[in-house]
Amino acid sequence: MSEEVHPAWWKPWNWPWSIWGLVVILMLALLPFVVRAVFLSSVPAMAEPFDVAAFVGDEIPPAENAFTDYRQAVLMRRQLMQALEQRSVLEPSNYDEVYKGGWEAADEPMRAWLDECREALVVWRRGTEKQQALDQSPIKMTFATLVNEIQELRAFARLALVDQMRCLHEGDVEEAWKLARATYRSGGHATWRGPMIQSLVGSALHAMASGGMQRWAEHPAVTADQLRAALTQVKADFALYESESNMLKSEYLILRNTMTAPDWAGVIGPAVGGPLGDGIMPESVARGFLWVVGEPELTVRFNRQIVANQIREVDKSLSERRKLVGSGFAMLFDTDPTVTRAQGELDANQIDRGVRTSILSKMLLPATKQVDNAFLRFRGRQAVLEVLLAAQVYRRDKGEFPESLDQLVPRYLEAVPLDPCDLNGGRLLYRRDSATNAVVWSVAEDGNDDGGAVESDTGRPADVGFVLKSGN
Repeated sequence: MSEEVHPAWWKPWNWPWSIWGLVVILMLALLPFVVRAVFLSSVPAMAEPFDVAAFVGDEIPPAENAFTDYRQAVLMRRQLMQALEQRSVLEPSNYDEVYKGGWEAADEPMRAWLDECREALVVWRRGTEKQQALDQSPIKMTFATLVNEIQELRAFARLALVDQMRCLHEGDVEEAWKLARATYRSGGHATWRGPMIQSLVGSALHAMASGGMQRWAEHPAVTADQLRAALTQVKADFALYESESNMLKSEYLILRNTMTAPDWAGVIGPAVGGPLGDGIMPESVARGFLWVVGEPELTVRFNRQIVANQIREVDKSLSERRKLVGSGFAMLFDTDPTVTRAQGELDANQIDRGVRTSILSKMLLPATKQVDNAFLRFRGRQAVLEVLLAAQVYRRDKGEFPESLDQLVPRYLEAVPLDPCDLNGGRLLYRRDSATNAVVWSVAEDGNDDGGAVESDTGRPADVGFVLKSGN
């Protein structure tokens, strides 16, 4: 039979229009899958960048979890706040005036409010004495998870430090120290296995507690032995604070949980705007479009790559880190050629080029550099806090502050701490202005020494540190 009657199938130019129509329909049906495959091919599906099970760990029994007490204290405070509202009374706001002016600056409303909150403070302090704390496990959290109890720990810190001023005024320095230490420990509890918001709250509590410890150390009734014990406790309690790398692991798990949930689009829509959040198109259409361009799987893959890159470097001091590279969409460190990368792991420049193809990654990438700066200030503050306490011990022993930090070694400190923010790996800076006044500081996250500018009435000080004074 002739080819004209039965045209060969391998010669498409001989196909009838009906076959061509079916081919076009099939190609259009397959096109979204092809496009999605092309987008996903830009980043390998590497394994998890850390041992998730080991990181999450076991559940903490409620009786051993500080947040069992914190939640009870928060509930008690909320009930007190409701009672204030019913009386049309506002919570006092002059906390800073009390910290600066002492107990004498506490007016009658502040003193009455402290008394009303006394029972809640007792419950809060019971929580600060526990060694373990976990608000919520990151394995269960999503972008929609609230951390209200974490936020309200600030309120208890403010009250505790006002109560500390009362104790200092009355000469009860032992109780005053316990209140400052409780604030410090609650800051560590706030950060444990938590995302960025919890770390920022913990850093704020650390700063508040450090200020309380500074005021306590200046008090003339505080002895050298008490200061030595305080320094030992501060070093030990610092282990309660979560590392930056672990914070990034929690952030990754929360993003992964969110993006793999069935309702992921509804959760992230209000936060990201764009096709999901601005109402320009129905959610179903937006989801379809994003699916075609590889989402949300593409975002999860890129965040896995980003976290693998970051957690190798962020816990190091600035002088030890590899340099930052890329366009700035993500905080990426130059890949160390001596490190064996996991199967499918990209180098930093490949990640940077690829992440720009992910619509949601650019919207959802956290402000990691800003939080990294906060961590650097926090680590610098811890280092200068330890020096402050050691220098105050020295003053009790010698009658004056040391002329240099070298005089603190080895009796008061094992070594002069390095400044985690010094680009050259230098030590913390110190200046004695007189026998009874000195300054110790870190150059802070910008790496610039501003001469010990550790106090400011208009905003964040340029350097991180403390003015050392002798008590009156």
